Amino acid sequence: MKHYDVEEEETAELLLSLLIESNNEAADDLAEIIGEKSFLELMNLKAKELGMENTHFTNPNGLDPEEPDESLNYSTAEDLVKLTKYITLEQPLLWEISTIQGFENMENTNELLGQIPGIIGGKTGETPLAGKCLILVVQAPKNKGFLVNVILNSEDRFEEMKKLISWAGDAYRW
Repeated sequence: MKHYDVEEEETAELLLSLLIESNNEAADDLAEIIGEKSFLELMNLKAKELGMENTHFTNPNGLDPEEPDESLNYSTAEDLVKLTKYITLEQPLLWEISTIQGFENMENTNELLGQIPGIIGGKTGETPLAGKCLILVVQAPKNKGFLVNVILNSEDRFEEMKKLISWAGDAYRW
């Protein structure tokens, strides 16, 4: 049995908190492990490597700036699909964690877990400027790959996602 040191355990707890309950403080604390500036440089470098041409990160937590003159985090649905494909193919453990409905005192923010069959992973997000957002990766019908679904700036992201997934299942011959 492997023995973890305190830092590894704390890092694992932060990752769980970030991916299960969308804890923004956990994102900040994870970034502080190597320093926020270095962390942001790595985030923006990875975005560039993935071809995310319309994405830029200004903080690790995705929140809107506190001051009106501060730069915004931004992305597009197309770029988020690129990131999601990378995570699905190269970092599937992140999606596995994102589908845990509850762990210890953490409650998942994704209301669709347990409602939609074949969820591979997903992530919720919400800020006043971005609105309510949701990325959901689901197994395609007849196990023909996976579908990446993105809802941005929605009043009811969960209902819109249900409709999008239903439409995709019905609109194509699988």
